[in-house]
Amino acid sequence: MSSITPRKRRRPLLSCVECRRRKVRCDRDEPCARCVQNGVRCLYKADAGDIASPFIKNRGSQVGASAQLDGHTPVWQESRYERSVTASQAQETHVLQQPENHHHTRDPVSSGLAGPGNSRNGQVRGILSKSRLLGPTHPVTTYRQCDKIYPAGVTENVVGSKASIDSALLSETQMLIASSKTLARAIKRSQMSRTFDADDVLQILPARDVVDALVEHYLRVVEGPFRILHIPAFRKKYSSFWDNPNNHEPLSTVHILLVASIGVRFHHDNETELLSRGRQCIGKAQSYLSELAQKDLVSVAGLQAQCLLSVALQYSPIKPQAAWLTQGNLLRTAVYMGLHRDGERFPNMSFFNAEMRRRLWYTVLELELQAAMDIGMVPMVSHEDFDTKYPLNIDDNDFDATTNQPEPRVAQVWTQASLQILLSRSLETRLRVARLMNNSFTEPRYEDVLHLTKTLTASISALNKDLATHGLHTSSLHQNLANCLTRRFILALHQPFAAKAHHDPRFHYSRKVCLDHAFLILSPTPSFDFDRMLLNTVSLFRHIMHFAAMLVCVELIAQIKEDQPETQLLSLHQTDRKGLLSVVQPVFWITEARLRSGGETNVKSHVFSKIAIAQIQAMEQGWNVQEHVLAKAKRGASKALELLQQQYALCCGSDGGVNMSLSVGDGVPSRGMDEIMDQKPYDDVGVEFDLGDTANWLFAALADI
Repeated sequence: MSSITPRKRRRPLLSCVECRRRKVRCDRDEPCARCVQNGVRCLYKADAGDIASPFIKNRGSQVGASAQLDGHTPVWQESRYERSVTASQAQETHVLQQPENHHHTRDPVSSGLAGPGNSRNGQVRGILSKSRLLGPTHPVTTYRQCDKIYPAGVTENVVGSKASIDSALLSETQMLIASSKTLARAIKRSQMSRTFDADDVLQILPARDVVDALVEHYLRVVEGPFRILHIPAFRKKYSSFWDNPNNHEPLSTVHILLVASIGVRFHHDNETELLSRGRQCIGKAQSYLSELAQKDLVSVAGLQAQCLLSVALQYSPIKPQAAWLTQGNLLRTAVYMGLHRDGERFPNMSFFNAEMRRRLWYTVLELELQAAMDIGMVPMVSHEDFDTKYPLNIDDNDFDATTNQPEPRVAQVWTQASLQILLSRSLETRLRVARLMNNSFTEPRYEDVLHLTKTLTASISALNKDLATHGLHTSSLHQNLANCLTRRFILALHQPFAAKAHHDPRFHYSRKVCLDHAFLILSPTPSFDFDRMLLNTVSLFRHIMHFAAMLVCVELIAQIKEDQPETQLLSLHQTDRKGLLSVVQPVFWITEARLRSGGETNVKSHVFSKIAIAQIQAMEQGWNVQEHVLAKAKRGASKALELLQQQYALCCGSDGGVNMSLSVGDGVPSRGMDEIMDQKPYDDVGVEFDLGDTANWLFAALADI
């Protein structure tokens, strides 16, 4: 035993890995000065086997695993911007490592920090350059690693130094590059066919006093659930536009055009000429945005313009698929700008920009989610793809471009950001619902549906409780809108299983849930603005209100079928069915009003409403269902044609090349009744409609609504 020499004790490793490799003195800071200077990640060896970062404890397991596979120390090259991020984060190491950060104890509505960002402390992998987030595979990350090619400003570890460079030669080179960039911009401007000028804008816009009213309509309606503009800043630019329209920022002018186009839909004097001006505003804004340089669009102002365009298109006769494609471009722009990462990840970013980016990100997400539901597609983003925190519960007057972080209001205080925050609370769950129900690969499991229903119902209850608490500050419009934007996901979860419940009693709960939430959607608080929204929007009416009304009709038909064997039950339940039908009728009246004055050109909703009511009436009264339904369908189609003729005369005049004397049955040579009769019936309407091929075709129209 005495021959065995005692194991020599190794000295503790105090220097960082990179300084030991270079055999230079390390100041043992976190990160050390040499690593910051050389642009490498500063790592410390915690023991004989592990390499740990002193300021990022929760880096993903993939990075840790790959670092240990070959036994080598991973060295990440960083840009100058990333070095500043690392240095500033090192000063707050103790804050990031504490699991019980003092920010997390604040109220989620007041602080805005209870969003997805609280679960992640990961460093941003990429470079924020000119409002663009450039990922690790972007070529600029390679250029930023080329200090050995251009040695100016590097340390003594690299051959050459800043002092050895001819300053005159450097200045001359920089001037040549700057001149080239100036000339390049001029060439780009000459290649763009700019047709946007102040005179065109003034010709399109109504009088100043009318536009003032349109702006107020927009701010009252849209800037609640969708926070797009900083209202004081917009008002200032709006005033400067009228003072000097020829010397105004182009994107700010686009904002004014789109705001006016949205406000037109809520103006009390909604005449044809004003509606025409609103459409011209959208067209001019679209034309200019399509010609604008991409780098101009990738900015807060550019993203605001695209958000406004997305909302404005909801009030124009655009098909849902076109709106969805437009929304996809908006989402990609937001991700390209790095809005899916919270502003606190970028220490050099001002509070104003960070807060506006949060508001815009959750606006983009809400628009993307609703558009995906309209078209029946999976959202292009999931809850795992972003860590942006909720906006702070502050008014627009509480901050501007020169403001440091203000103290947010408590949850009990209603602000201009409160409604967006409340809607954002359920955003993660609603994203899960959309992905589950629109997944084209697998059928949803009923267990998952029930779990999401429980979570979403709790969120909706909390939302309604908060809205009721702040009843004096919230409008009926916003209460109704929040109700529709959230409850439609409950209908989406249970509608497929409610259809099965007519044959399988195990899913009876889904049938009840669908009826309850459809009834709640169809019972809005009276509101002029909400009525105007139903008349003008595609998504809110056709994909939410009308869909809910048809679910109620399907349920009524199913109840009648169940009661038909017992005549007494059929009579006893008739009063209850009349109550449900009275809730549905106003929605069907709106279909006619949309054809008359809302610019609607889709007649299927109108005809389908007529035949749904007709079938319920015929089944209750014991009439011949097919004859009664076809008679009502013909009457509805005749009325729709009459309204479209009136609409055509108003917008196109009598010389548009269309025979205005068409009657029912005329003008359809390419699609006769024989072809219609041969179509396959629509299988997923929830109950069986024994009306023959013709009636099945009529019900199949629901697929294209």
